[in-house]
Amino acid sequence: YQRRVRGPTERNFSLGRSFVGFLRPCRMNGFVARLSFFFSLFLLAFSAPVSYSYCQAGLPAYQPTPSNLKMKMVQVFTRHGDRTPASVLPVENVTYTCKSNELMSLESTSVARDGHYRQKVYISNNAFSQNIWKGNCKPGQLSDVGITQHHVMGQTLREIYVGKFGFLDQSFDPKALFIRSTDVWRTIQSAEANLLGLYPPDSRPPGTIIDINVDPASVTDGYPNTDPCPRLAQLQKKIQTSAAWVQREAALSNVIKKIRYATRTTGVSYFDQVDRLADNLHCRVCTKLSLPCQADVCVSQDDTTQLFKLTDWQSFAITNGTEVSKLNAGLLIQDAITLFQNVIDNKSSLKYVMFSGHDTTLAALLGAFQIHDGFWVPYASNFILEYFEDQQQQYYVRVLYNGQLKKAPFCSDIFCPYKEFFTYMFNNIFIQNYQKECF
Repeated sequence: YQRRVRGPTERNFSLGRSFVGFLRPCRMNGFVARLSFFFSLFLLAFSAPVSYSYCQAGLPAYQPTPSNLKMKMVQVFTRHGDRTPASVLPVENVTYTCKSNELMSLESTSVARDGHYRQKVYISNNAFSQNIWKGNCKPGQLSDVGITQHHVMGQTLREIYVGKFGFLDQSFDPKALFIRSTDVWRTIQSAEANLLGLYPPDSRPPGTIIDINVDPASVTDGYPNTDPCPRLAQLQKKIQTSAAWVQREAALSNVIKKIRYATRTTGVSYFDQVDRLADNLHCRVCTKLSLPCQADVCVSQDDTTQLFKLTDWQSFAITNGTEVSKLNAGLLIQDAITLFQNVIDNKSSLKYVMFSGHDTTLAALLGAFQIHDGFWVPYASNFILEYFEDQQQQYYVRVLYNGQLKKAPFCSDIFCPYKEFFTYMFNNIFIQNYQKECF
C-alpha cells in the first residue's frame, strides 16, 4: 500500500445550481414502479433486525435486486475495527497487547523491505508506563481483533460484489477503485486489512501498489471537523447544554459520580464529557478486561450498561438536526455524489469507493440520511451506498447499514430515485457557501 496525502487541489465542490440540470426526469413507468414497490416490501420483510453489539457490527450482506437494475457504483464507508482506548485513565490497571505494533502498515513499505527504517511502538519501563499505560500498544491503536474484523469484512465484500453481483473484477483493477482514509493509524490499517480481504495478494498483478488517499486532519471532511467550521462547534455546544442533554446526565449523576471516583477522573477536565469515560470502558468490556476500581469502589456491569445507554442517546442527539447534519456530513456526501456523477457523465471508470473513518464519520452520515438507530456506531461498522441504472437510464440509490437495508424518509422507495436523493441532499445537506455557513 502507498499512503498518499490528498491535497486540496484534488477536491471538487463545483456542484452549483446548474448541476441540477443533468438530472433526467425520474418518473418510473407503471410496471417498473409496481415491480420496485413489491420488491422493496419483500426486502424489508426479510431484512431482519439484528441485536446490537458495540464490540462487533453486523457484516455487509447481499441483498438481491430486481433484474431490470444494473449496478453502477458501490461506496463503502467504514468505522475502524476494535482498538485500545483513545481516552486513557489517570491509572490504567489493565494491559493491552498488540502483535501488529511494528509497522505502520500491514504490508511493509518499500523502505522497510529494503531494510532501512520502520516504525515500532516503544513504551519505556518507567513510572508513567507502570501506572498509566501497560503493554505494547499505543492509545487508540487498532487491535489484532480489529484487524481481523476488517479482513473478514473485506472477504465478505468480495463475496458480495465480486461473487454474487459479479460487479467487481476478480483481479484488482486500480482504475476501478478509489480508497480514502483519515490520517490516523487505525483507520489506515483498517483500510489495508479490508483490502487484503477484498483483493488478496493472489488477485493482484505483481508489483501492485494501492494508493490510500489520506486527508490532512486540518481540512478533512471525513468526520465532523470543528477546526475549519466554528459554527459546527457552536451547534455542538448548544446541543450539549440543552435541557434534554443536561437532564439525562443529571438523572444518572450518582452513577457518573461513582464511575469518576473508581476511574480517578473526578476533577479531570478531559473527562467532563462522559462519552470519554464510555470510550475507555467500552474497550475494557470488548476485550473482557476488568473494570476500574479505587479502594473498595468498583465500576459494575450495571454501571456500564446505564452509562452506555446515555452515551448511545448522546451520539444520536449530536447528529440530529438539518443544520448540524449539513456541517457534519455535507462535504463528505458532496464528495460521494460527485464521484458517482462522474460515472454517469462517462468521466470516470470508478466502480468501488471506500472511506475508512470513525464512529463520528458514520454517525454523521446516519444523521444526514435520517436513519440513525439511536446506538453508538459499533466497531467495524459499514455504511454502503449502492447505485443502480434501469433500462430507461434512470438511476437509483440503495442504502445499507451493517448489513441491513435502510430507507431514508425523504425517499419514496428502498431503491431511492436518484433525482429525489440528489434534490434532498442539494437543498438540505450540501454546503453551498462555506464562509457564510461555517462562520
